[in-house]
Amino acid sequence: MGRIEQLPRSVYSSLQSGVYLFDLTRIVEELIYNSIDAGSTK
Repeated sequence: MGRIEQLPRSVYSSLQSGVYLFDLTRIVEELIYNSIDAGSTK
């Protein structure tokens, strides 16, 4: 399994989403949508 490493600040800043999540339900929903979009199988 690969390692998780912190992105450089310049990359992180360019990837920030314009959507802000304020409640747990919305956060879980977005995580599920992101997993589906990424083709996750587990």
